[in-house]
Amino acid sequence: MRWNMCLCSPGWTGPGCHSAVCELPCANGGRCVGPDTCQSPSDYTGPQCLTREYQQRAPNNHTAKYNF
Repeated sequence: MRWNMCLCSPGWTGPGCHSAVCELPCANGGRCVGPDTCQSPSDYTGPQCLTREYQQRAPNNHTAKYNF
């Protein structure tokens, strides 16, 4: 190890160890925000943002969510 290099904890990388590592990539515009933790966009869900979520207005004016 060199004097000017960091030794990062598991799940982190980069200068200063501020970049999270997701072993499996985040899909559909999701981003890696912590070790193996994806933040999904609003219309996707799941550990890797792979499940599409649809919202639909029900007859009683409530919102129903459907996963496909």
